[in-house]
Amino acid sequence: MHLPYRVLALCVLAALAAPSQAQVAVPLADGSASTFDALAAKAAQTGSVRVIVTLNVPFAPEGFQTSLAAQAQREGIQRAQASLLAGLDAPANVVAFRFTPALGVTVSGADLARLRTLPEVLNIQEDLPVPADDTRLASPMLDQSTVLVGATAAHAMGYDGTGYEVAILDTGVQSSHPFLAGKVVAQGCFSTTGTAPSVSLCPNGQASQTGTGAGVNCSATTWGSGCDHGTHVAGIAAGDQTGASGPLVGVAPGAGVVAVQVFSGFTTTANCGSAGTPCVLSYNTDQILGLEYVYDLVVNQGRNIVSANMSLGGGQNVATCDSDSRKTIIDNLLSVGVSTVISSGNNGYQNATGTPGCISTAVTVGSTTKTDGVSSFSNIAPWMDLFAPGSAITSSIPTNAYASYNGTSMAAPHVAGAFAILKQRYPTATPAELLNRLTVSGIRIAAGTPSARYPRIQIDDSFLDNPAFATATASVSATVPVGGSVSKAVTLSNTAAPGALDLQYAVTLRNVQDQTGTPVSNACTAGQELIQASRTNFTVAQAGGQELGQSFTTPCTGTLTSISPAIFAGATPGSTFTGTLRVYQGAGTTGTQLAAVPFSATNQSAEYYLQINLPTPLTVTSGQVYTWFLDLTGTGATNNTRMLFASGTNPYSGGALYFVTNGNPVPATASSANDVQFKAGFGAPSLWLSRTPATGTIGAGLSETITLSMNATGYPVGTFTGDLVVTTNDPALASVTIPVSMTVSATGVVNSLITGTSGYRFLGPPAYGVTVDDLAAQNLVRGVPGYYPSADPANLFTSYDAATSSWVVSAGTGEVLQPGLAFRWFMYDNTAGNPAISQSVKLPFTVSTTRPVNTSPVRVRLQTEGSRFNMLANPFGYDLDLTSIASWQGADNLVPGTPVWTYDEVTRAWVEGAPSVAPWQAFRVRSKGTSPNKQRVFVIPSPSTPLLAARTAPAEQIAFTLSGTDADGMAIGDRALTVSFSDEAQAAFSVEEDVEKFQVPAQAYALIGARVGGQFVGRDVRPFTHAEIPLAVEARGTESVFTLSWNASALPVGLPVVLVDLVTGEEVDVRSQSSVQFAVAPRAALADVPNADLADGAAATDRFVLRIGSGTASAEAAPSAVELTAIAPNPSSGSARVSFALPEAGAVRLSVVDVRGREVAVLVDGPLAAGRHEARLGGTLAAGVYLVRLEAAGTVVSRQAVVVR
Repeated sequence: MHLPYRVLALCVLAALAAPSQAQVAVPLADGSASTFDALAAKAAQTGSVRVIVTLNVPFAPEGFQTSLAAQAQREGIQRAQASLLAGLDAPANVVAFRFTPALGVTVSGADLARLRTLPEVLNIQEDLPVPADDTRLASPMLDQSTVLVGATAAHAMGYDGTGYEVAILDTGVQSSHPFLAGKVVAQGCFSTTGTAPSVSLCPNGQASQTGTGAGVNCSATTWGSGCDHGTHVAGIAAGDQTGASGPLVGVAPGAGVVAVQVFSGFTTTANCGSAGTPCVLSYNTDQILGLEYVYDLVVNQGRNIVSANMSLGGGQNVATCDSDSRKTIIDNLLSVGVSTVISSGNNGYQNATGTPGCISTAVTVGSTTKTDGVSSFSNIAPWMDLFAPGSAITSSIPTNAYASYNGTSMAAPHVAGAFAILKQRYPTATPAELLNRLTVSGIRIAAGTPSARYPRIQIDDSFLDNPAFATATASVSATVPVGGSVSKAVTLSNTAAPGALDLQYAVTLRNVQDQTGTPVSNACTAGQELIQASRTNFTVAQAGGQELGQSFTTPCTGTLTSISPAIFAGATPGSTFTGTLRVYQGAGTTGTQLAAVPFSATNQSAEYYLQINLPTPLTVTSGQVYTWFLDLTGTGATNNTRMLFASGTNPYSGGALYFVTNGNPVPATASSANDVQFKAGFGAPSLWLSRTPATGTIGAGLSETITLSMNATGYPVGTFTGDLVVTTNDPALASVTIPVSMTVSATGVVNSLITGTSGYRFLGPPAYGVTVDDLAAQNLVRGVPGYYPSADPANLFTSYDAATSSWVVSAGTGEVLQPGLAFRWFMYDNTAGNPAISQSVKLPFTVSTTRPVNTSPVRVRLQTEGSRFNMLANPFGYDLDLTSIASWQGADNLVPGTPVWTYDEVTRAWVEGAPSVAPWQAFRVRSKGTSPNKQRVFVIPSPSTPLLAARTAPAEQIAFTLSGTDADGMAIGDRALTVSFSDEAQAAFSVEEDVEKFQVPAQAYALIGARVGGQFVGRDVRPFTHAEIPLAVEARGTESVFTLSWNASALPVGLPVVLVDLVTGEEVDVRSQSSVQFAVAPRAALADVPNADLADGAAATDRFVLRIGSGTASAEAAPSAVELTAIAPNPSSGSARVSFALPEAGAVRLSVVDVRGREVAVLVDGPLAAGRHEARLGGTLAAGVYLVRLEAAGTVVSRQAVVVR
């Protein structure tokens, strides 16, 4: 079909200039007749064809060989080249490579056929010229992108690439440009001539030239842009200080530049395409010669080249292309320490890149915006290595000027320059180690189809140590009633030492079974998109005439929620048009119509996506084909004609454009070589398992909890499974798969698996009538009547006395255990004891009962004396959801704001925040004090019990974690120290607010608590006032080194908090650092497990002071002026911290205004003391650019903040 189109006004070097025929490779070994026939047909039509022949000779990268072996390999290549040429009748334009087992040659049809029979030939590839990758648009400066990727931060640390060089294989470099003056240290030119229709652009007019002036074709304005592209790319990689008219620095301003010109001039439309003539393109042979020149400079001239940048390419590769003739020289360079950095291409492919970016041993780079969005033009593929900024990058162009370009061409030199900085910092590192640093430290950005997370380079972070991912969760399981639901927690930790990289993680669900037990292997995520962004023209769509649609392959299983065709605005912005979006099963419009959605749209003043939402989302399955069709209606001039963007390069392999010429959607004709630009939106399938959050960042020494929600609505009785897959930027543990199961039961379960090592377990029966004798028959009971009564100590305690804060030993044989109340049982993890009485068993073991599982609510009389802690337990055969505990009947008898604690058998400590508790497992709450008018009662509800309105607990707090190891190397820790803030709180100790420190029920342990009003506490609730709180540490039977980490993200805004180490004197602002490492002198382990439930703190040593409300660390100078010091993160996708300083006390107003000057938020409005403060910019603002204004002491200062969504 012929599509009417208008060519967009893009530059001659853009991806639109791709040659008319895609690159063809003919591996002889697989007998690929069809691709060989295409070459033969071209030779027959034009009389000859230019090819690169890869030679069938032994090859290994020279950097891994001895000098003698490398020389022998080169001689073998030369002999094979000579032998091959001797077998041809009329070879022309021969290019014999020195280090690469290949040669370029123009051959006739007869010689092409002969090549296929020669034993020296491994494969044949057409030597097609390809364009540089860029589009151009006036926009912001390179200064912004160098800051974004951390280059300027690296410069401030003394690393700017000095001593190393970056090779730029491109259109040439204006070496006299002020941004590049004195930086070009070597030059070469390789530009094919004599092969029609190309013309050499080397200054000497020959096919090659080296030396001063060789890498420049800036005067070749006959060919359009001269060396604009190469000069622009070189400036990004290594530009240096200049005047106010241009950017300050490139990525590596200390690095030298090796300018290698590899482009030739063309004058034919067949080569230049729709961009027009003349144009400049690059032959593969010239690229190989350029890379060989770089290799020679390193090996024979001793140049310190660390990267070779190739911002060029073309074609569409949906798999790696390691048969490409350029791979061997790229591997040679890699073997001597040079990374070849290649742009991914500008076609907007979501699962493909151009060539040579598909070579697996190259570093392939895609483009992002300055707000870390994926550039719409950027190609993305699974083998892509990195993202870097490529949208609106201002850099040098001839003559001594600056311009802003878009393209993956602009992204790649950010990476090439980064290699120079990293090599200066790590001079002995290999290319793989340097790339690993960029990969591990990069900011993860989701992109592509299927979606994956690719790192955007963050150079300053690449200097940090790697994160260390850990999780104690090996599997997750829960039992829920029919139609019930429950939540479970998975804790992820970054166990790296302070100062290491943040752990970046993503959590995905795989193989989650549906109601039939069938695994859903590729589930959609809410908001996931399929994007076909490439286009080269737009085509008319007319109601009753030519109308169009597109078939597509769904990338995931879930729901189709929207279709968004790309619309050209035309000449009538503001006009409306109408139609119906139709969706069909299968390819084309003859399948079942699944949806018909009427729409009315108003034409915009620029191109746009017309998003049409499906009122009822369609259920779709990964790999299925569907077709959408835009059926236009109406006869008026304002809605009769529309224009859809399309592409004639077949960029989307999963579908094709469909059209009709009579306005009737059925049947539509396929145009397989064309695709419409569009987006398809997807929603998550309705499955029993979900998780939140899906992604996150964890500081060194910190942990974060993932909440798994299991919902049995619509699921039958049975067990359903799935996998929780956690991927991270920890190279030592990049991925962990955690099996998850949900058992839907009509009756509940009566057993529980007890794992871990010896120690206490806190349990409770899920049925009425369970006795001590039932327990003794399953595992050792001792020290109680009927079971080794003289043994000391006893190991079974069946009630808790809040008045004395201690456990009461079991009454022994015949005692009945009450559902809803916990008991404490020590398990020895051995086989001691008499089986006829009671015998210990090895762990793991399953505790169970044969009695009917309880299904009724359980009423508990709360203890209101002493500590007022109540040890409760799940009384059902199902997992008990604790997230709704504030809505349970009798919840008003609990102390408001106090958490629910569960026992962590790994760290042997009571911890906060578990969303649920399994059958047989205990939890603890704290009641209010004695009421003279009533007993305090609390009801543990069954799943069918109506719940009351929930209350919310205070969220402003800082939570501490103490972690280390015992003398046997086992992990121990304490996660039960929290300082919370409330306007109504008391500064002194209050039993209504604060919580005493729990004693660890073990012989070897470590704990940390706060001293408040003569009490040793694990939870301190206090007002927003100045205070200094001693933090004391007790360690018994442990190693000496511990890490204290904290999560300050929920601290009140504007409240300074500093941690002071009483031993070293070090002061740490808890917002600028998340952990400290310190040493203690541990005491000996206890002989017996303490029976007391609360720690008295007498054996704890004061180690830190938490200073609240008195400014940041005292070592920091007092502010001398009103300062708006930082907004972090910036850009932000959620909340951000706004730091500011005041030289004197007084009235302060901190506000946020949008680009129209409208005040959209007020962060602070009132008096503040002198010093440094912080406020929080909430996550509710829409995406955009804002100005944060600080007004104080008669001064107004402002700072830009960018919000992305």
